[in-house]
Amino acid sequence: MAELASMPSVVQLDIESVAKDAGNARGANMVLLGMAAPFIEILSVEQLRKAISVIFARKGEAVVEANLKAFDMGVEASKK
Repeated sequence: MAELASMPSVVQLDIESVAKDAGNARGANMVLLGMAAPFIEILSVEQLRKAISVIFARKGEAVVEANLKAFDMGVEASKK
């Protein structure tokens, strides 16, 4: 952990806690995807948001919103 902390581009985050704060205790993967999103050059952040909406649409609007919130919190964390 000390070696990772010494690197300039490493962001440490308790993704499970962030997911819980987003109202999506099972959404740690969305937080992690959000953290990686600004660095993924294949798809933009907005394209990933749209994909999340499509993938979770059948589970209802509340699930879509919870996943988007977790994703967005991850995106914001990557900017710190």
